[in-house]
Amino acid sequence: MLVCVFVCLSLGAWLQAAAAAAPVASVRIAAACSGPYQVGQRQLALPDGREIALWYPAASDAKDARIAACAARWPLVLFSHGVFGCNEQAIYITQEIARHGYIVAAPNHRDAICGIATRRTFPSPPDSDRPAFLDPAIWKAKAWRERMLDLRDTLRSVQADPELGRAIDFDRIGLMGHSLGGYTVLGMAGGWPGWGLSAGKSSDESRSRVRAVLAFSPFVQPFLAQRRLRELRVPVMYQGGSLDFGMTPNLVRAGGAYDVSRAPKYLVEFAAASHLLWTNLPCDGYARIAACLAAVPNARGVDAYALAFLDRYLKAVAAPLLDGKGDGLRAYRFRR
Repeated sequence: MLVCVFVCLSLGAWLQAAAAAAPVASVRIAAACSGPYQVGQRQLALPDGREIALWYPAASDAKDARIAACAARWPLVLFSHGVFGCNEQAIYITQEIARHGYIVAAPNHRDAICGIATRRTFPSPPDSDRPAFLDPAIWKAKAWRERMLDLRDTLRSVQADPELGRAIDFDRIGLMGHSLGGYTVLGMAGGWPGWGLSAGKSSDESRSRVRAVLAFSPFVQPFLAQRRLRELRVPVMYQGGSLDFGMTPNLVRAGGAYDVSRAPKYLVEFAAASHLLWTNLPCDGYARIAACLAAVPNARGVDAYALAFLDRYLKAVAAPLLDGKGDGLRAYRFRR
């Protein structure tokens, strides 16, 4: 876990310096709604003023472009960033997902230190707890609970927005997170009791709208220690890297996160990939995301497998990549 702390701090420093379980056939989207599209971006706000970044399929490349029209409403993907990261820490992922027919919403958590989040600090709420990363066995449902509340508030902000509220199908929600963000979304998919997407409902009802969970190099040790990953009731994709020494071993080992999770489940391990693969670092130096994806196989692979997974479980469309052999990967496993 020293690696985790070092990597997370390195992520924040670099960014600051660089600044359920089955697809639902009834919600199948017409091919015309699948993209690729132009991508629009705007912001909403959490109740205390922290920023929510939004990416969406746009009708044009104009700065104030409206959401593209579609034969159906768009699925929503909520993104939780890593500790000391920020909502714009992985633009090659969030933007590309929006380009292919999703609306993506990402809040700045209180620990965010990059981008616009560097201008202000926000204290941890009194009902939250931040136990040591080096002692995951003591983590309980209060650990970093504030992040779950941020995603709930993000959903409410999106629902209340006049344009977004009409454009999104809130019965088709995906959760996506990196590192501690991966911990956050796994907790909301059943990893912790009471962490459903909507407050005041039963556990099953509150997560019924979540159709898929993407966990990028997630911090899973607390869930393994508490034997909680069997409680996940939605399809999950874990992504890791061969050089991601702090996180990926707990995904791939016997009895690790992939082994103990229920099907449908997927494990994607990229070769020569560190914990920073799911940040802006792989695309540093490229003027355009398209140029980065053309030149960086691992970045291209992250998007390809993430989109195939979301397409299968949020759009109920064919995703043959998920049934392949994982060509070009360090390892690939799945059970449907």
